[in-house]
Amino acid sequence: MKRDPQADEPSGCESPAAEGAAPGGAGDEAEALRKALDEQREQVDLLRRALADMDNRRKRIERQMEQTDRYAMQGIALDILPVIDNFERALSAAEEARDFDGLHDGLKLVHDQLIAALRKHHVTRIDALGKSFDPNHHEAVGQMDSAEHPDRTVIDVHEEGYQLHDRVIRPSRVIVSRHSGPKAGNGQGGQAATEQELSD
Repeated sequence: MKRDPQADEPSGCESPAAEGAAPGGAGDEAEALRKALDEQREQVDLLRRALADMDNRRKRIERQMEQTDRYAMQGIALDILPVIDNFERALSAAEEARDFDGLHDGLKLVHDQLIAALRKHHVTRIDALGKSFDPNHHEAVGQMDSAEHPDRTVIDVHEEGYQLHDRVIRPSRVIVSRHSGPKAGNGQGGQAATEQELSD
């Protein structure tokens, strides 16, 4: 029996199914790789946003803590201020009497120590006397006619004011000068004034 010579020769082409198998598989792998890379990019972007949010939250908390620490002494300062007021009144009385030198010296020492303690914690006295009236730092308790001072000048300090860093914790209670209006009468009635009069 004779064999067909063409049967032993290798075929010059493969079947259509075999020909398209390799390119199709490579395309699927490339598409899967692109999807994986896109998902990674999204995850990295989400992570960056989360880290940025955490950093902003941390900074905000630090600012809040800084503000809390900065003004933490306000309550203590407000408790100490009436003590200083009483010491200053005692000092004034002792200076007028002049027969209580020992008392005067002792009170003055304590007074200076209290002022120094406040200054150590950034509580400082508002310099009001001779300054123009400023409602942000002064509280007017009266007005007086004065030809020696410009209008709306602090000519007397009834009670000292204090500030913690740059925040006023108690305004200076002051008497303010004026050039116009009714003449000052006798007693406290001639000094009466309102904040509205000074704001006009």
